[in-house]
Amino acid sequence: MEEVGSIDPAAALPLFVIKGLNPWFGGVVLATLLVAVAGTGSGLALGISTLFARDLYARFINPKAEDTDLLKVSRLSLIGVLGIALLFTSGNLKSLILKWSFMSMGLRGASVFGPLWAAIFLKGRVDRKFAVLSMVVSPLAMLAGKYALPEWLDPLIPSVVIGILLILLGIRRKNTVFT
Repeated sequence: MEEVGSIDPAAALPLFVIKGLNPWFGGVVLATLLVAVAGTGSGLALGISTLFARDLYARFINPKAEDTDLLKVSRLSLIGVLGIALLFTSGNLKSLILKWSFMSMGLRGASVFGPLWAAIFLKGRVDRKFAVLSMVVSPLAMLAGKYALPEWLDPLIPSVVIGILLILLGIRRKNTVFT
């Protein structure tokens, strides 16, 4: 076995499986890990491309799109999502997995917290446009804060505050109801 200090954290489990387990059982474990990673990534990519094709393209860009058009847009957006993911991961190969896991959870929390809070406590009193604006601006603030804020300040805090402020602004200007 190698020294503990010289193991890359991302390679610790595969290294243990290769060096510490029976080769046949280790192969089964590595194949299972590969299937889990591929299944998770493909599910996320397919979800994003379907969301783009059906919820954005079909609703806002081309409402009269036929099924063949939606299939083409879905396939092209899937290629685009996978291409962006490839560029992103190849540019961050030596980064810590845990750092990106926290960023992922923060982005989801920032985008959902304000509108969910409004749906529970302010039902029927918030303009729908401000709820959507909160869902878009909060994760963008989280990303910007990751690089612009001092290291001691978690970017999740200002992004959630921004989302809540947008929701509160939506109370004053009520055109349509957020349910």
